[in-house]
Amino acid sequence: MGLADRMDTLAGMIGLGYVPSGSEDPYALRRAANAILQILIGGGYRISLAAWAEKALGPLNDMFKDGEEAALGRMTDFLRNRVSAGLARSAERTDIVEAVLSAADDTGWHDPADAAARLRAVEKLAARSETFEPLTTTFKRVSNIIRQAVEEGVLTGAGSGEFSESLLEEEAERALAAALEGQAGEVAAIMAPVRGLTSGAGDTLEAAYTGVMEKVIALRPAVDRVFDEVLVMAEDEKLRRNRLALLGKVGALFAPVADFSKIQSRATS
Repeated sequence: MGLADRMDTLAGMIGLGYVPSGSEDPYALRRAANAILQILIGGGYRISLAAWAEKALGPLNDMFKDGEEAALGRMTDFLRNRVSAGLARSAERTDIVEAVLSAADDTGWHDPADAAARLRAVEKLAARSETFEPLTTTFKRVSNIIRQAVEEGVLTGAGSGEFSESLLEEEAERALAAALEGQAGEVAAIMAPVRGLTSGAGDTLEAAYTGVMEKVIALRPAVDRVFDEVLVMAEDEKLRRNRLALLGKVGALFAPVADFSKIQSRATS
């Protein structure tokens, strides 16, 4: 059975509500999904599972008694769980799997080959606990501040918000802005050659994301200095929004790779 046939089977069965539960999977839907993932990840084939699922469900929507939105929700939940289970089989840490899948506002699971490459890159970094633990602490803080700013309507997400260098008052925030400009340019240069890859992309993507994470590591001292020396939540609204936008630009570098707020801190020996 080919990829398209397997996805059509999943769309029909999951859309109708036949979602595997516990150990019960009479229609071997998990097996069909696992086969899709093995082919995509093994061959480094880049495709959006979410978009593919929606397309596969399209011709069948009239069959779903509870509507197309509910059917799509079942399908995407099922596929996300399959990606998570598949990556967790060979992963060292399930929290890093979840961080990778939750990247970019929980769209990090859409492209399984890309997710697998990001997972390998982050796990390489996690093996260096003396680097990874402080990095996690710093960027969890950035993630939490961005999330709060989004909830309050100040930002719409990482990388959003109007930022002006003219509003930088403290040396620490000026230093971060300068470091960020350099690292952002290098990250863009690293990722540019791989954005168009559609197959055989696994190792190339992993190398690219490993390079991106090295650039993120290099930013940590400047970010820590801002937290130590600058009042991010300043009373002056313009300063506060500008400082949040600056941290949003920091978050935009790592948000597509992993959601650091999902990573559990571990005591180093």
